[in-house]
Amino acid sequence: VMDGRQAAHLIKSSEVGKSTIIAALTAHALEEEKAEILAADFDDFVGKPFSEQDIFDVMARHLGLSYRYDGGIDEEPVEKPRPEQLAALPDTLRRQLHEVALELNMDKALAVVEQIGRHDAALAAALKALVTRLAFDRLLALLEPEVDHLGDDL
Repeated sequence: VMDGRQAAHLIKSSEVGKSTIIAALTAHALEEEKAEILAADFDDFVGKPFSEQDIFDVMARHLGLSYRYDGGIDEEPVEKPRPEQLAALPDTLRRQLHEVALELNMDKALAVVEQIGRHDAALAAALKALVTRLAFDRLLALLEPEVDHLGDDL
């Protein structure tokens, strides 16, 4: 067991880790502590309280990232998928959606959602919102009781 400073030192002292970017997440946000943190093998730090944007900003700064945001505040709210909507779908579509969700494959999932749209446009819109947000965990939570039930019929 080691603290963050020890871990950063161990990483930076290795041949592979020399170029690894390490940012500290710390409750110590005082300006005089910033120099001490940066001298301790950290490339940057984020002090508490922090927001997601603070972390994204550090990653962008050190990794040369830029972000493209779709939707946002102007996006129309989408109704959440309801279990009864999923239950009304053909078994094959539910199974296909479950399989592509397990694969974490957005393109295949969107193709299945498009097919679902022929049966239930509102459900397809709600599922598309989950898929495009990569919320496969939420999608699987909705689908797994349905798919488990389908297995009973086989």
